[in-house]
Amino acid sequence: MGDYSVSCDGVALDDDGVIYSIAVYTDGEGYNSYVYRASDVADRVAPNVQTELLDIQVWLTSIWRSETGSLYVTDADGNVRRYDGTAWTVSPVSAQALTCVWGLSDAQVYAAGDEGVVYRWDGTAWSNFSPPLGGVVFSVRGVSAGNLYACGANALLWHFDGTWTQIALPTNQRLLGLLALAANDVLVCGAGGVLFRGADTSWNDVSQPGHDFHSLADYRGVIYLSGGGEGVFRFDGAAVTNIKDTITSYRLVSNASYLASAGGVIAARFDGQNWFGARYS
Repeated sequence: MGDYSVSCDGVALDDDGVIYSIAVYTDGEGYNSYVYRASDVADRVAPNVQTELLDIQVWLTSIWRSETGSLYVTDADGNVRRYDGTAWTVSPVSAQALTCVWGLSDAQVYAAGDEGVVYRWDGTAWSNFSPPLGGVVFSVRGVSAGNLYACGANALLWHFDGTWTQIALPTNQRLLGLLALAANDVLVCGAGGVLFRGADTSWNDVSQPGHDFHSLADYRGVIYLSGGGEGVFRFDGAAVTNIKDTITSYRLVSNASYLASAGGVIAARFDGQNWFGARYS
C-alpha cells in the first residue's frame, strides 16, 4: 500500500500480560489486517517480542480469547477465524460483515454484525442462534448460555432467556457495549453518553451526556468505559471519571490481572497502577 492509515481494532489478554491485538492498515480502498501477539509489554528484563500470528487482506473487526487460549477473530466478509495456538481455521458464518465475537467457553462462542443475527459456535459448527433482530448488532454478552443480551444500532437491545425478547429503552442512540456483571446487573452503553443499568425489562438511566461510550469492562470490581478519543473512564455507579486521556479507546477487555484497551494506533494494558502499550504505525 502507498499512503495508508492504521487502527488497532481489537485486543485480548492472557494472565501472563501478553496482549493479542488486531491492527488494520487501509489505503481507503483495500485492507491489510494483522493479528499480533506482544509478549509482556511491561517486562523490564526480557525485551518485548511481537509475533505476527496472521497477515490477511481483509478487514478484521473483533477478537476474543477463550480460557484455553484459542483466539476467535471476525471479519468484514462474515467469516470467523479460530487460532488454536498452531493453525488457523476459517468458518464462513454470515453473508454480511461481522462486528463482534465473544464467548463463555470454546463450546459457547457468539458472533454477530450487520445482518442482525446472532450466531453460535458449539465447539463443532456455527449456526443461527437468533432470528433477525432488526439492525446491526455491535455486542453480545451474558452470564450464561440461557441469559444473554445483544445490543446495536438505533437503540437495539434484546434479551435471550430461552426466547429472544426486545427491550425498549428511552433513547434512539447506537448501543455499542454491554457488560453483564450478574443475572440482575447488566450495563449497556453507547453514543451520546448513553448508559443504562438493569436487567430484563427493568433499567435505570445513568447516562453521562457529553461523551461517546464504546465498550465496558469490569476490572477488579470497578467498571470502566472506553470513550473513543477521550480515552478511558471509570464509573462509580453515578458519575464517570477520566483515568487515561492520552490514548484512544474503543475496545476494553479484562481478566483477573489486567485491563486492556484498543483504539487508534495503540493496544495498551493497565495493571491497576501503570499503563504499558504496543504502538502500530
